[in-house]
Amino acid sequence: MDILDEMKVVESSGKKYGKIYMLSDRMENHYDEFEEIWNQLKE
Repeated sequence: MDILDEMKVVESSGKKYGKIYMLSDRMENHYDEFEEIWNQLKE
């Protein structure tokens, strides 16, 4: 999760235990592209 946070894929909220992760605005804006790539990988 730390790598995803560093790469701005997710945003974290809270301290160590119980930290919450959500998709970043950047990831939400490009989610269609992510799904396209993901579907290609599943083939």
